[in-house]
Amino acid sequence: MLFTGLVTIGANARYRQASKTVNVVRAAQFITAGSEIKPEMVEKVPVPAQAASGMATAVEEVAGRVATVSMVKGQYVWKDAVREGKGLKEGYVVVYVPVDLSSSAAVLAGEVVDVYAIDKTAGGAPAAKLLAQGVRVLHSLGQDGVEIEPGKSGGISPVPASKSPVSVGLEVPKDVAAQLVQYASAKAVYLARSAVTGA
Repeated sequence: MLFTGLVTIGANARYRQASKTVNVVRAAQFITAGSEIKPEMVEKVPVPAQAASGMATAVEEVAGRVATVSMVKGQYVWKDAVREGKGLKEGYVVVYVPVDLSSSAAVLAGEVVDVYAIDKTAGGAPAAKLLAQGVRVLHSLGQDGVEIEPGKSGGISPVPASKSPVSVGLEVPKDVAAQLVQYASAKAVYLARSAVTGA
C-alpha cells in the first residue's frame, strides 16, 4: 500500500510538471522580415513549459525590435528571430517598384533578389544590366495593396493573378535608389531570385 502511494505521488508530480504551462509570444499577424515589431503585432499564448525553450516570453522582449525572418500569423516568436535596431540597414532606403508576375519572380517579403534594369535607350536590342545584388524584399503587395502572405501566393508555384505582386518594396543602398527609381518609372525593372543570402 505504501508502494502504491509513492507511485501515485510520483506520477502526480510528473503529471503536474508535464502539464505546467508558460506564456510565450506569437505573431498576431503576418510580420515581414526587416520590419519593426509593434506591440499589437504579437500576442501571448500558453504552451507547455518544456516546449518554451528559446521562445520569447514577454511582449517587451520583441516590441521595438526588428524581425530577422518573416513570421506568419500564429507562428511562435523565437528570441533569435529578432534583433536590435530599426528595420532598415544604415545607408539604405526602401524603393517600391511596380511589377507584374514575370518581372517580380513572384517574390515574397523576406526573400533576397538581384535587381536588373532593361535599358531600352541603347542602340540595338534592349540590354539588361545588374543594378544591385543580394537585395532584401521588405514588402510584396497584391492588387489590394495588402502584403501577400506566404502560403497564400504559392511562392514560385503557379499564382493566381490576384495574388501576384503588383508592387515590391526593396531595401537598396541610397546610391542605387535614384537609378532604380528612374528604371521603375519606366516599368523596366526585373527581379531574379538571388543566390546571395543577404545580411
